[in-house]
Amino acid sequence: MTVAVLGRGPQGWERRSWDLVATDGIGPRVPAEPAALLVEKLLVGGLPPGARDAAGALTLAEAEAGLHALGLHTERRSAPAVPIFRQAVAGFDALPPAVRGLHDAPGLRRFEGSADIDGPEGWCAALLARLAGFPPPGRAVPVTVEIDADETREVWTRSFGRHRFRSVLTLRGGTVHERFGPAEFALGLTASGGALAYPVTTEGRFRFDVLIRLRSGARIAHYRGWLRPVPDDQP
Repeated sequence: MTVAVLGRGPQGWERRSWDLVATDGIGPRVPAEPAALLVEKLLVGGLPPGARDAAGALTLAEAEAGLHALGLHTERRSAPAVPIFRQAVAGFDALPPAVRGLHDAPGLRRFEGSADIDGPEGWCAALLARLAGFPPPGRAVPVTVEIDADETREVWTRSFGRHRFRSVLTLRGGTVHERFGPAEFALGLTASGGALAYPVTTEGRFRFDVLIRLRSGARIAHYRGWLRPVPDDQP
């Protein structure tokens, strides 16, 4: 069994995990062991009697000692969880807060905003746009973006009005690659003048201007607009 958490520690984002290995048929005893340890603690006066929440009544070290006595094995692990944009972009810390906020937090986050969309140029670009799932042209289209990120990849789910499409970003050889269905693009990310390649910020919002072209120069998709975080207490 592995219990893993992702969060911000003193040195930045970390992934911490706790592993439990049960052999020789000991596994069925694991769920009841904390209760047995609490009874032992009560008998020696280590806990006051009475009905209450048991959270914190038993430390992890005490639980591990009891599990080890049964012949179970446990291990704690911790490793940095550096988001892929921070790994890929030199000078990341100099970017404005709105840009860092979008690209520097593992886990699940949601954003909302508005965008203008220009469609593809030519039949080849139109075919690629359709295969990749890019949205149709429009102005002031409502946008929601959901980002599920860790230190190895980011999954972006974008909704432009009723049109929804998904991309997966990964880091390979120091370059961020973004895959839309069967199509993949390398992102030439640089931090300069308070912007990250294509986005800039105004009025505390994250501004984006994404233009994707064929090698011939024909436009596949061009969408630009703004995003702001959705509060955690908002559905």
